[in-house]
Amino acid sequence: MKALQRDVIQNYPGGGSNPSQQTFILMWNPAISSTTIHNHIDSIAHIDNWGFNWSVHEWEKAHEGDRFFMVRVGDGKTGIVMSGIFISDPYTSRDWNRVRKTKEIHYLNMQPNFIVNLETKPIITTAQLHEAIPDFEWSKGHSGILLAEHQARKLEELFAGYLHSVEEKADGENIAIKPLMDSRDMACINAVLQIDADKFFQLIDEGQLAPHLMTDTQLVSGVNFPLHYITMCWDVLLSKYNEYSEEYKDSVFRKKIQNDRIKEYFEKTCGLQMNSVPYADYHNCFYCINPEATVEDILDESENELLEKGYLKKDIDLHCGVYKMDFEITKCLLEEGANPETIFDDEDECESCWEHVCAERVFF
Repeated sequence: MKALQRDVIQNYPGGGSNPSQQTFILMWNPAISSTTIHNHIDSIAHIDNWGFNWSVHEWEKAHEGDRFFMVRVGDGKTGIVMSGIFISDPYTSRDWNRVRKTKEIHYLNMQPNFIVNLETKPIITTAQLHEAIPDFEWSKGHSGILLAEHQARKLEELFAGYLHSVEEKADGENIAIKPLMDSRDMACINAVLQIDADKFFQLIDEGQLAPHLMTDTQLVSGVNFPLHYITMCWDVLLSKYNEYSEEYKDSVFRKKIQNDRIKEYFEKTCGLQMNSVPYADYHNCFYCINPEATVEDILDESENELLEKGYLKKDIDLHCGVYKMDFEITKCLLEEGANPETIFDDEDECESCWEHVCAERVFF
């Protein structure tokens, strides 16, 4: 992983880029992407605490700390709709495109510092991009292409001028602009999130663990969320490694050992009480049960619309039962043969209810 120094990352959008930062162009076509226009607009208000990742074609060249711009392509209004930096190195995961049925694809996690609602606010259009940087294809092509240095410099100049014109209109609902976290803080948080104890202690040895992270990581908007809370959440999940299937038990146990090393540091060196996270204070981050939620509340479409698309009623009911954490209904539907791997394509993140259970257990 490329070592990040305090002066490497330009924290404010439009502030230029450091020579150590590369710039990648991510292409987003909502007509074929798992991220819809609705998802994009909804993310504006959650710029502080939503997790993002994107597939990157030239992933071998990408590193944590590199710059990205997201360009909407396809039909309709096209141009730059997001900017930010990558907050991880490349990793493999399941292909977001169910049609391709590719086993794995390369992603990077990302933290936006600018998002705009292209339906209500002006953007840097594709035509402007072609005019300013004609030696790059802005209308099509792979997502995650590295810009040449001269192209990146020109884009930063164009973007800085654009931001100056819209900065006063940043209301958090149609345009969100935020400074990014210090790169050293980000590296420490990522090490704890990824349970990378070796990296965590390397950062400590280098003096890169800032004291303020022990009070607030800024991961949650409007309330403090200390760094050790992440380790406490992992502790809940990993402490019962014996309950995992034999296939995963060893790998979970290894993660537990790493997490225990970090936990011991917080307890013995920092003198922290590693009891339990006050979950009630973080109702926007941890799952809240709503027994009155409808099918449309959970899946963004009515039951009739889903049935017309060919989904089975028992699979719809199972998905909703899991989201409501109705254990009796879930048990009965599974016994009746409902499929926990069913994915509803219009749902945010395209999760199956089984994947949802796995994700929520981490938080619990």
